[in-house]
Amino acid sequence: MVAPLLSVALLLTVSPNVGPAADAPVVPPTAVAPLPPASPPATPRAVRVAVEVLVAGAAGVGIGAVGGYFGCLASQSPNGQCSASTVAAAGLATYGLTIAAVVPLAGRALGGDGLLWVSWLGEAAGLGAGLGLAQGNATNAMYIAAPLMLVGAVVGYELTAGWGPPAPSPTGVQAVALAPVPGGATLCVGGRF
Repeated sequence: MVAPLLSVALLLTVSPNVGPAADAPVVPPTAVAPLPPASPPATPRAVRVAVEVLVAGAAGVGIGAVGGYFGCLASQSPNGQCSASTVAAAGLATYGLTIAAVVPLAGRALGGDGLLWVSWLGEAAGLGAGLGLAQGNATNAMYIAAPLMLVGAVVGYELTAGWGPPAPSPTGVQAVALAPVPGGATLCVGGRF
């Protein structure tokens, strides 16, 4: 689309027979409005951390409960009892995968630019600490490891804010104006390139 506009601009600029007469008044080019910012302003860190904890925690608990339920179904004994270790393993696995996805997504949506792999590393450290503190008790592992995984993921993401490469600015034409000048016209294009 830019090529036809440029050819029209070149045609209007080069052609001596097109444009206003030599004695016609010259109209100054119209002012182009300032461009909007490249991306929305970043949310304050405290608000971003609170949203990451609440959203990722809620999503993790919900999906972790579904994973624990399927773990219970897979490990039911003939008398109807579930294996606590299978429920804990399935619940923590689905909880952890959800946290690993939602913390960086929520942070990025609010203008954060932390590193994904450090968030995962923090989550893994939280899991290791929680399993160590639970000392082999499956029920305690769920209650101790889950919050530590969430805290580790959020801390890892937020501590690396600003370490990654800068986000690419969006490119595109914001305004196009055709301004008459003596002997032709000028095409003005405003945008981010």
